Amino acid sequence: GISTPVVSVSSAIVAVRTTVDNESRAAAQVTVRHRILDPDGAVVAQGQAKGRVSANGSRLLGAKLKVRQPMRWAPDTPALYLLETDIMIGRKVVDTERTTFGIRSIAFSANKGFLLNGQPLKFRGGCVHHDNGILGAAAFDRSEERKVEALRAAGHNAVRTAHNPPSPAFLEACDRLGMLVMDEAF
Repeated sequence: GISTPVVSVSSAIVAVRTTVDNESRAAAQVTVRHRILDPDGAVVAQGQAKGRVSANGSRLLGAKLKVRQPMRWAPDTPALYLLETDIMIGRKVVDTERTTFGIRSIAFSANKGFLLNGQPLKFRGGCVHHDNGILGAAAFDRSEERKVEALRAAGHNAVRTAHNPPSPAFLEACDRLGMLVMDEAF
């Protein structure tokens, strides 16, 4: 998982937690190597974690990476970073994962309401269902993206999902196009 426990204009801490599964019959010494790329593709942070994973076992390894002058995610500026994670045994990469994420802070205040990156923000939106109208309940990437584009064009900055879990394509489009999501399963 990825979280951003500390975010300011000057820097952000990106906390990464990786579960490493060892499906072999022998214990393994692993290195989990991380690189963060900014929205333009430049490497802005690197780090690693090492640990021994028992045979047929798993282990959670964590790392904290510092990003200087982060582009903070918000509905009007949905900057997305890319985390590249390599799991290595010795010098050999045995698995790779790429994950997009936004750097942002979220807080609630009795006096100011919802705060995104330290600034009050009013939710403008509504509820959406998992389906795509005449296309039915199938989740086609472009139809999910089109749904978010239509909501953004109507002035929405937030949606609440309803009745069924949203598709990964819908959530990815929300991240990329600047839509806050209150993800509700049922």
